[in-house]
Amino acid sequence: ESDISMCSMQSSSTPSAIQQTSESTTTDFQYSEALQNLAESMKRSEMTRRHVRMHRSMLGPEHQRALNQAKERLNQLTQQVQQLNQHQQIQQQQSSSPVMTSFFNGSSQGSFANKMEQSRKKISMYMAQVNRNTL
Repeated sequence: ESDISMCSMQSSSTPSAIQQTSESTTTDFQYSEALQNLAESMKRSEMTRRHVRMHRSMLGPEHQRALNQAKERLNQLTQQVQQLNQHQQIQQQQSSSPVMTSFFNGSSQGSFANKMEQSRKKISMYMAQVNRNTL
């Protein structure tokens, strides 16, 4: 009977169970490989930082001042670019609905109501012309 139970246990290893084991092994391998790549990348980053610190320590005071000024200027320019981008986004949002902008803010060409009235008159004149030409 023990032989029969062993055979039944062996036959319970279905292809799906084997596939799950294979997928688990593949996932474990990919995870290990990703961790190893991350560790190597972190080591390279640390080496780069060391080189940068070493080069900075070798700079004279004049060069360090120039480097600090360049950093400050870069920060200022970055802030200006961000402000310009924000301003541009606001302008695009406002210009995306010129009718509503002129309605709420008014405009030099008149209010929204005046523009609507002008449009109605133009449509009426056009329709009158069409009726005259067809009769």
